[in-house]
Parts: sequence; C-alpha cells; structure tokens
Amino acid sequence: MATRAGVPGRSSSPPPPEGAMIIRTTDSPNCTGACGWNATVVNDVIVDLKPAADYPCAEYNPRGCLRGMSMTHLIYGPDRIQRPRIRTGPRGSGQWREVTWDEVLDHLAGEMKRLSDTYGPESMLLFNQVVGTSYVQKGAQIRMAALLGMSFATAYDYNGDIAMGFTQTLGIDSIECETKSWGHAKYALLWSANIFQTRIPDAHFLTKEAKQQNGCKIVSIDPRCSQTAKGSDLWLPVHPGTDGALALAMCHTIIEEGLVDWEFLRTFTDLSTLIRDDTGMRLRASDLGRGGENEFVVWDETTADFFVLPSETLALPEAVRPAFRGSRTITIGGKAVKVTPVYELLEDLVMREAYKPETVAPLCDIPAATIRQVAREYATTKPGIILIGMGINHRLHGDLTIRSILLLSALAGQYGTAGSGVSIYSGQHHFRIDISGFWYPDGKRPNLVPMHYFAMGGPTETIHPKIKYPKSGFKALFVSHANPLVTEFSGPFKDAIDKLELFVAVDFSMSPTCEYADVVLPAPTFWEKHDLVGTGCHPYLQLQQPVVSPQYDSKSEFWMVRELLKRIDPEKARYFEMTELEAIDLLLKTAGKETEGITLKQLQQGPVRLNVHDPEIGLDDQLLHKVPFPPRALPFKVEQQREFLKTGRMEFYKEEPIYQQLGETLPHWRPTFEHLSDEDQALPLSIVTPHSKWRVHSTHSNNPLLINLNRKPIVELNPRDALKRGIRDGDPVEIFNTNGSYRVWALLTETIKPGVVCVDHGWWDRYLGKGKYHGVHTHQRIKPTHEAYYLPAVYAPGQHWKDTRVDVKKVED
Repeated sequence: MATRAGVPGRSSSPPPPEGAMIIRTTDSPNCTGACGWNATVVNDVIVDLKPAADYPCAEYNPRGCLRGMSMTHLIYGPDRIQRPRIRTGPRGSGQWREVTWDEVLDHLAGEMKRLSDTYGPESMLLFNQVVGTSYVQKGAQIRMAALLGMSFATAYDYNGDIAMGFTQTLGIDSIECETKSWGHAKYALLWSANIFQTRIPDAHFLTKEAKQQNGCKIVSIDPRCSQTAKGSDLWLPVHPGTDGALALAMCHTIIEEGLVDWEFLRTFTDLSTLIRDDTGMRLRASDLGRGGENEFVVWDETTADFFVLPSETLALPEAVRPAFRGSRTITIGGKAVKVTPVYELLEDLVMREAYKPETVAPLCDIPAATIRQVAREYATTKPGIILIGMGINHRLHGDLTIRSILLLSALAGQYGTAGSGVSIYSGQHHFRIDISGFWYPDGKRPNLVPMHYFAMGGPTETIHPKIKYPKSGFKALFVSHANPLVTEFSGPFKDAIDKLELFVAVDFSMSPTCEYADVVLPAPTFWEKHDLVGTGCHPYLQLQQPVVSPQYDSKSEFWMVRELLKRIDPEKARYFEMTELEAIDLLLKTAGKETEGITLKQLQQGPVRLNVHDPEIGLDDQLLHKVPFPPRALPFKVEQQREFLKTGRMEFYKEEPIYQQLGETLPHWRPTFEHLSDEDQALPLSIVTPHSKWRVHSTHSNNPLLINLNRKPIVELNPRDALKRGIRDGDPVEIFNTNGSYRVWALLTETIKPGVVCVDHGWWDRYLGKGKYHGVHTHQRIKPTHEAYYLPAVYAPGQHWKDTRVDVKKVED
C-alpha cells in the first residue's frame, strides 16, 4: 500500500506520534464485498489498513483483499481529481480550467435551470453506480433528482447485472443466499462463476467449510480454466453460449432417470397449472366460474376435479394431489377447450432428441457421459448449490439460459436448506433495507428510464408505456462514480453524449469518462465520508465513516446536491437540512422490519446483523414459511412484482402474448449468435471478458501497485488458434470485428478453449496498445420480452456484452 509514514511495527522508522488513531470503517466498491477495515491514521494520513475482523459471526472474519488494501494508491495517486474543472476546449481535448466550488456550482445551477425551463426537468438524466452500497451519498443524488423531477437511469440493468431469467421465473431479478450458507453444500455447480478470483473474501466458504469440512464436490462450468476451475474437482469447458442446452440436457437426464422431486414441484412451482390450447393462457378459476381472474386451477387426482390454488399461501391441503400429466377437454363459454399441465408441455420439450446428452455433447463440447454424471450427482447429493456468474447472463438469450438452470434446480428439489438453491451475485443494486424514506421525499420519485434508450438515441417501438422517455430527448447527463466510456458500449455511448448540451462527471479519479466530460466534480473516496452500507454477500449493516478528511478540494455527494439545490430552488434545499449521520438515522427508522431495533449508536460500535434468517438461504420466506412468490424487491411493493408473476409460484411457463409470439413460453436453447449479422456470425472466435483479479470493473486500472502485478492487457489465445495466425507468445495483436478494434498482447495458453479468446474486463484506454476496450462488443439492442412490463432494475432490459464474435491478427509494435 502507499504510505506517507512508516507502518507501525513494519519498519525501522520511529514509532508514530501519540496522535495515531485506529478507525473502523467499511469499503463499498462494486464488488459486493463490503469488507470492514481498521485504518491506522497519522496526521490525517492513512498509514496502514487491516481487516477489522469484528463481525459477530466468526466465519466472516477476516474479510478483505489486495484491491481494498491497496486503495491508498488511488487515494494519494496521481489521477486523483483535486479541484472542480470546467472544459475549455473540445470534448476529450484535455483542455480544462480549475475553478472554485462557488463558480462551478453557479455554472451548473444556471445550466440546469436553463435546460429545465427549455426542455423540462426530465431532459436531465442521472446515472450513478452501485447505489446498493451507498444508501446516503448516492441516495442524496437520487433525492435531488426526485425533488427536481429529473430522470434517473438505474445502472444495475444497464450494466447487465439484472438477471431477467430470475425475474421471469421468481419475480425478482436475483437471489442471493449469504455466503456462509455455501459452507453447508455437499455439491456445488459453479456456473460461469470464478469465485476464487472475484469473491476472494468469501471463497473460503467453499474451499474450507464446504470442501474440507463437508466433503463437497465442486464442479466448475467455464470455457476457460479459471482460477476457480483449477481448484475444482471437475472442470466442464463448455462452449460459450451453449450453457442453456447443457442445463436442459441435465434436466433430460433427471427426468429420464426418475430423479424428479415431485413434492417440491407440487408446492412451489406452476408445473401443475393448466394451459389452454386456444389462447396459450393459463386456465383461470374465472374460466370455470369458480373464482377470480388471478386465481389458478389444477386438476386434483384425489377428487378427480379442479382445485383452485390458494393465493395467500403455497401450502396445499395434504389430500390434494395435482396432476402433472394428462390433457383434458373442458367447455369454456360454450366452446371445447383442451387444457394441459405445464409439466407435460415441458417434459415434451425437454425429452426431445435435441436435448439428449448425446445430441448436446458436440454442441457444448462436453461428453454425454459427463453430462449425465453431473446431472445425476447434483440431483442425488443434498444439499446442492448452484452459483451463477454473470457471463451466461450477459447474452441476449441469457434469460432463457437462467430459466433452464432454475428448472434444473427445481426438478432436483435443491432448495430449502443451507447450502442449496441458486444464487447469482450480480452487482450492488439489491437493497438490504427500504430506502424510500430518504430517497423519495414526500413520496416524490424521479422519472425512471433505462439507460439503454439513452445509448440507443431514443425509445424502441416496443418500449413499455410506463417508461416516460422525455419528449425533447435527453439534454444533460450526470454520471457519478461510473465509467461507461470504458465499461459499456463505448462507441454508441460517446455518440449519445455528443448530442448533449451538458455532461457532468462526479468521481475521485480522472477516468476516461471524466476526461470526456464538460464539468468534473471531485468526490471523496469511501475512506473520506459517511455512508450506510449493505451487501447481498453477508447480512451485516455497516457504518462507513471518514478515516481521513476529504482530500484536496473534494466534497461529498451529499454536500454537492445540497449546495446545488440552494442555487436552483432554495425551497427544495430544505429537504437537505440535515447531516449525513442524521440521514442515516432517518434511514434506520424508516427502513422496515430489517432494521427494527438497530441504531446509529450500535453501528458506530461495529457491524450489526439485519433482522433476517440465520443463515439466509435465499427465498427464505417462500421456502421456510410457504409465503407466495415473489420475495420483495426493495424498495418496491410485492404487489408490483406480482404483475409479472401472477401465479405466486415459480413460473416456468410465461403466458404473455410477446412470449408466445417469440416462442419463449418455455425455457429452451436458442443459438447464441443468431441475432448478429451474417458477417459477424462468420467470424471464427468467441470473446469472453471476465472480471479481473486486479480490478473492480475498471476501478484500480490505474492503481500503481496492481499494475505492477498485472503489467499489460493481454488476450488469452489457445496455441492452435495462434498457430493459424502466426502469433507467438507476447506478440502485439489486434482484436477486431465490424464494430471496431483494439490492440493488446498475446498470451498463449492451453487454459482457454480453441475458438475462444479472453480479455479481462475494464482496461482503461491508456493501457491498451490502441483503441477502446469495449470497441468490438455488439451494439445495444433490447429483447422485446424485456419490455413486457417495467419495474426499475427488477423487470427491465438486460445486456448482451458476450454475444460478440471477433478475429485476432498480429500487428507490428
């Protein structure tokens, strides 16, 4: 780490002065770790960082990694933004003048009032990252947007973190058990999940507790032999984009070998509900004159009659035995209508030749015997857990893949105990508490619009009517702690920025996105401000507090928006007549049952466990207490989610017209690259872009310590693919397709499959040989099924970064 004074006990320099302090805080980058740290501070300088190791649950001690421990290299680094800047030359020219806060705030307030008066406040768009780790600072920005009537784009869905396969099946965009639960597993499928590299503080729950103490078998499914695959019992080098077919071949095996958990299906799924052959819709109680439009019926084999499923509980009377097979013809409105259980439709699909392991084997490049072996072991070894990484979700048809994996877990009944279920740790959006009391003053909310439409330059024809795209389009963009010109569709995103009248970036480090802004505002790092932090990885609420003063002339986001509002509308500024600690206190008092009894004073003493099950297993209320699906996606009401999960059960059949129109009522596999142009489909290589061990997305790209360990961007290339192109290890190469190109250096390795190349995610432009990291990735599009409903960051458009084909060629240095 970077130090300005000798580290106590580690050097021959004199001991620190008597004024040395040890301050407990937590970090909150977009890694979901939320690790507690003890910072040793001398003369307002951090001289040492150690894990706090003070979680009441001993298994969580210690937490931390080299990325967190080396954060001082960014706090005191050369790219630190020291003072506000206003652009004086063309965008991206690097021509700036440093100004005072009064000048920059006066300038911004004037521009915001002009844009609001001319185009409407909704023409100004806020885009901030990782709001789930920053209930106060990022929340303050959203509170301002709500008060002014601005638009707000949730980063979660634009990042591709939203897992629509979960939403479609469970009514919530992702499910996470606390990582302590992993340690109870006896079988673990790590599906595109590089836990040992991207979940360093929690990896021991698999390697020590699950593997060493519980005899867990770990299976890694990944096209490259990742760090996790190297530590697994079995590695399945699946061909990119064929994961859905692999999951369905495993489902085929479970059905074929009689390993289905019928009791689980009976209680928790929609597989016994009936589908009308005339409309493709579910049979309602209202169709039979036995109940309402949102009540559903099954055929009860005990009474040989229809049974209306209860809507207030998942529990069924013991005597009721729903039929999973057997079509019946009934009369509805004087017309004969055939109805069939969902399970029979699914079984008919899954048991076709297309999903036999022998058929899927050459597609996935996994032997049929191995597919059968893993399916059998997973279904018969309990508890078994599936941990999903984001690689399979970052595809246009990633929703179908995840629906298929969820079907696999349901058929096996791998739910309801610690060490079971399916979890996807997909970014820091999920709120541990209801933040409405602070974020939405007097119930006011900003105008929510997915960022996809900004990047595309306008709405699609199928945009959901709940999404109010501004009539005049977007005229201003405020980006906070985000780096979309590196991590997103950099070309189209830049084109969209070029149409703006104002582009503002808030950050602590001068990223490539900041370099293209009109105005740059210096913010503190999370070591220099107060916040309230939660995470899906563990159930502890933590107080983030400044261990040193805000460096240089940086100001907290809370301070920035308060001072802006004083200039824009002093009446609205009264909503910020509080301190940051008072905002935390407000959150604790209004956040719901999860924080009942938790006080600021307690948090000042250390982490406090939220009022949740111990351990959290994921879907706790549904699996343990038979509460209907979906679990609540805070801050929304469950009733809002029930709009797209009407049965209150795991839904493997989607009846909406757009699903019928696109042939996606049931989970199935679709060729991954079918939506690309013929020219792109003809390119010979798939590219994967996993998270780096040395970065959190693009954060730490410029960290001197970590650059010393990860010296240059490389592309992993199988020697057979390299030989065809005359490429040797270490050669400078260009990755290219019809969208663009960039240059890196070749690393020849057998750990990557032939036909696949790999570049770590999030390299800043300055470190590449040439070009932009995201320059080759498929351009933005939206799947129409993702527009059937709209609930921000819960039912919203996803992403498809990985649906990219490329080629590689050698270039001269």
